[in-house]
Amino acid sequence: MRRTPLTGKTPKKTPAVRKAPARAAKVTAVYHTVTTEQIAVEAYYIAERRRRLHLPGDAQSDWLEAERRLRS
Repeated sequence: MRRTPLTGKTPKKTPAVRKAPARAAKVTAVYHTVTTEQIAVEAYYIAERRRRLHLPGDAQSDWLEAERRLRS
């Protein structure tokens, strides 16, 4: 039997530690709410670019494009 040098006693056997099985990471979806103000600002920038480059379009198409960009 093996004795510890400091106490002279036989060390107690510790139970084996079992690892818990690996679990799949929990995925939580984070949804970003798009406000009408954010859409309006994005539509403004789209309209400015469209006018500067003399591209066809109107305010409604700018708004829809802004919504699409922000929600994707």
